[in-house]
Amino acid sequence: MRLFSLDPAEHAETYRSRGWVHVRDGVTPEFLDHLREYVDVHRRRSEEVLHGTGIRGAKDQYLYDPPPEVELSAELCDVVSTMCGVEAASFTLAERHIKSYSPDADPAPVAHKDRLASQVSIGVSIEVPEGSHLVLWPEVHREVNHFLTAELRESLAPQDRPDVILDGVPGVEIYDRPGDVVLFPGSAVWHLRRKSASTVNLYLKCNDFDCDPLGEDPSTEQRRLATAERLSQGIEALTDAVAVLSRRLEWVGTLTGRDGVTRPFAKMWDRPPMLVSDSEFELLEQLGARGAPNGKHTARAGGVPIDDDVLRLAGREVLDLLGPEERSRRAASGARATTGVGAPV
Repeated sequence: MRLFSLDPAEHAETYRSRGWVHVRDGVTPEFLDHLREYVDVHRRRSEEVLHGTGIRGAKDQYLYDPPPEVELSAELCDVVSTMCGVEAASFTLAERHIKSYSPDADPAPVAHKDRLASQVSIGVSIEVPEGSHLVLWPEVHREVNHFLTAELRESLAPQDRPDVILDGVPGVEIYDRPGDVVLFPGSAVWHLRRKSASTVNLYLKCNDFDCDPLGEDPSTEQRRLATAERLSQGIEALTDAVAVLSRRLEWVGTLTGRDGVTRPFAKMWDRPPMLVSDSEFELLEQLGARGAPNGKHTARAGGVPIDDDVLRLAGREVLDLLGPEERSRRAASGARATTGVGAPV
């Protein structure tokens, strides 16, 4: 089953110059019918509603688990790499949620930005009551949200919060309808949905810097299991392995306590910060845990020996160890499409 009916190449210049794209009837009728059936079945199962860190708002959220005939990651990778400039070889699907707004949702909520992992946010409209519409501010206050949680607004000084800085600033109003697709840089653009009551969307969030805090890219868990298997086989299974940052690494940095001592830490998603040694901290920086100087967060693979520091960090799930098969799959993804993480200091 094909997902998209759009040609991403036709919209690439619009996305580059304008910063967002709205495509009428951007998904196939078959995929829209499938999504409607999926919603009808899963909205009756209250135990499937997602909860936890970074999951909140006036809406129920359900994990979208595509059937085998829907090649979600592959087709989405092709679209966003062509249209939005995302690197296909490092494409990561960081979120795949059905979002169903409650009948009493606030008709005029405060704008928000998506988490850092949402380099590109893709909305597929499933049910859109009359008057419901998306509002974007693509040309103002484009600083990237460096949090992987929903803490951005609370972290800002009162005068820097969106209800203040966007007051009187006109946004782009997008009156979508079922089957439409909207793409925009979710982590950088303030946005909201007005009159959202009873609206249902599929939201897909992706990036090209190996960031998947919720672990919703199917390959994320595969990488972790493969790493655990290599570690269990001993050093002989690691001769061709390459160390990379875990996709669920939230930040690496130093904290100074009330005792005046500064210590290095690594923070995994939804877990307490863990102490690391100075040499482990240096290793994580080598692998790109604190981002490149130009602000492009990377997960630089390889370049470090598989030593005791690597083994300890892999055992604590801070690093993954990729074998030739995983690296080949990543290279193949990039070839098909063309034919990190911020830290407190």
